Amino acid sequence: MAFLRRAARLGVVVTTVLAAPAAAQAAGAEPFLVLRAASIDRLLGAARYVVTAAGAAEASQKIDAFIGLLTQGKGLIGVDRSRPLGLAAICSQAREISWLLCVPVKDPKALGDLLRPHLQGIQGAPEGVVPIQVGGGKYHLHVTRGHCFVAPRAALIERPEVPASLSGTREDLVLDVSLKGLSREVRSLLETQIAGLYEAASRRRAPAASGPYVLGQEYGRAAAVEGMTRFFREAERFTLSLTANQGSAQLELETEIVARPRTQLERQLAAFGREPSAFSALASRDAPISFLCAAPFPRELFEQMELAIGGAAGPGGPGGAGGGTGPSNDPRLLLRASQGEGESGESAASESPVAWVERVRKVFAPGDEVDLAFLLEAAPAGKPQFLLAAKVSSGEDFERLLDQLLALSPADSDIEKVERDVARHGGARIHAVTGFRDLEGALGPGPLHLAVGADRVFLAGGPDGLARLKTALERTQRPGPRLPAIQLSLRPSKLAALAAGAGGSPRLQAAREALRGRGDHVTYEMVAVDRGARSRLLVGEGLLRLIGAMSSQGPRAPAGRPASPR
Repeated sequence: MAFLRRAARLGVVVTTVLAAPAAAQAAGAEPFLVLRAASIDRLLGAARYVVTAAGAAEASQKIDAFIGLLTQGKGLIGVDRSRPLGLAAICSQAREISWLLCVPVKDPKALGDLLRPHLQGIQGAPEGVVPIQVGGGKYHLHVTRGHCFVAPRAALIERPEVPASLSGTREDLVLDVSLKGLSREVRSLLETQIAGLYEAASRRRAPAASGPYVLGQEYGRAAAVEGMTRFFREAERFTLSLTANQGSAQLELETEIVARPRTQLERQLAAFGREPSAFSALASRDAPISFLCAAPFPRELFEQMELAIGGAAGPGGPGGAGGGTGPSNDPRLLLRASQGEGESGESAASESPVAWVERVRKVFAPGDEVDLAFLLEAAPAGKPQFLLAAKVSSGEDFERLLDQLLALSPADSDIEKVERDVARHGGARIHAVTGFRDLEGALGPGPLHLAVGADRVFLAGGPDGLARLKTALERTQRPGPRLPAIQLSLRPSKLAALAAGAGGSPRLQAAREALRGRGDHVTYEMVAVDRGARSRLLVGEGLLRLIGAMSSQGPRAPAGRPASPR
């Protein structure tokens, strides 16, 4: 019964639990986190499906062996493996976090035999609220109404009722988080704990070798903490569900977040799907990679970046008056021009990095929303070709930004030359861009092609890139289907084929073999709902087979050194 001890720690530290609302009310508190499962058999079936698809059939056989070891060879006798079960976290008014476990019972007497080593002098079926001791921890247990309730405090299970939420669960596993009932003090406590976890993780990381990497780490940590803080303050409910769908050969993961009314989080989430993407006609579920995004890009993210850059460049900061070489001095990171003339005749180098960030935001997210698409496809010759499209404030604004990028010194830019107006199509000017030598090995020689329209830009590379660009201009002149605000589609087998064609290794060949068969897809979608957003991730079992195949090969040894024996 070691899982009870782990559940207790989880309830205290991470506050993860599922419970009966009536039982919580009897103790003067509401559950704020509910974890429920369709049944033990469904959970075990999902686990066996995942490990078997990943090529670890022996691990599937060990599941029952582990249950036997956990129960001294008795198995889950007395437990109804076909009915829902759950666990809940409860926070009292005194800021005390507790938990309640609810397990369906088929035979109370048999359950008593299973729990006998942990019951104190009780024979037969346990009656009423009885003490139970597991691994040095003391808990209380009550078998009633066809369920077994376990909790650290007897008050939580004295008069429990079976919660309606435990019946009719469609998914294998569901996590419900309700934050509206938490006090401000408890929210602050959770925020402090989350921030502490991020701080501890940052201290464990190896020192960064470069200023830009340090800035990226700090910005990422600050953004993560800010996001979690906003979640605890402004979210009302969060739901996560997981299902192993063997019929469709995929894992299904769904999430939904609902914001509290009249909050900034509600306004941000409401923007998802407000306007359809201008590039929805380009989306393809059959392409190796197809990505579409027509979603809000919060201005706060740019402001945080500006503050980080300003702090790094200020007095005493890296690259500031205090000396040192900081990330603010990296022109490629901050798009800081070092040559050329600006719009007002001033040197482009005189424009601060913070101003550059704001300029880029105004071009690509003029309304605090981004609309872009990316496709990676296979050309007839088998070489990869890509297409990138984005909405901009105006083609003229983008051209001015391009001019300042061209003013960078050759050492600071991958762009070597731009040949203007090599063609015109669909009302767009098309330029040929030379450079990006690192791409030639995969795409083949030849320039990239950049199309600049009235309010959108396209960049294409690879064989027949110009023809692909013209086709995209034609297709996007007509409205496409209304698609989710964010949509990502991957075909792992086609990605492996492209990589193998570009000089594949034996590992890539093994990956292609693993991806043969059902479940050759990964799909992610996000759509708007009332006061929130819902996302869905579908992972085909082909990716599970790939993960298993790569894991079985083990890590590659460094060049010149043999792999260590297992």
